[in-house]
Amino acid sequence: MSNLCALLLSVLAGASEPTGSVEISISDLRNDQGQVLVALHDSAASFPRNASAALLRRSLTARNGRASTTFSGLPAGDYAIAVLHDENGNEELDTNLLGIPKEGIGISNNVKIRRRSPRFEDAKFSVAEGEVRQRIRMHYW
Repeated sequence: MSNLCALLLSVLAGASEPTGSVEISISDLRNDQGQVLVALHDSAASFPRNASAALLRRSLTARNGRASTTFSGLPAGDYAIAVLHDENGNEELDTNLLGIPKEGIGISNNVKIRRRSPRFEDAKFSVAEGEVRQRIRMHYW
């Protein structure tokens, strides 16, 4: 019986940890081709270029220039989102000979994209218990 009590207590303890979610709405996609890749980062070390090291990733389908998703069960903390409109479906950011992106990019807090990569500090937002909303507009060159 003590094993059952210990299991019950551990489940209850885990359930009491505050968790939140982030609802992500992406707009201004120039077409519905390919896929919309969303990466949720919890560290400046991976943001924004290393999607494979992101905390969570998701591939979405665009409809009428928009896409959306929700990441749930997130522990309280700071996060940043990087979005790629991968129009040709190769799961890479395609660039021209000068390194200028050919595909759209979006960043949480709608950080303006300049000559350098956006910084985690500019794109971060806090998640606590409950839901946070991020509205991200895509940027094309």
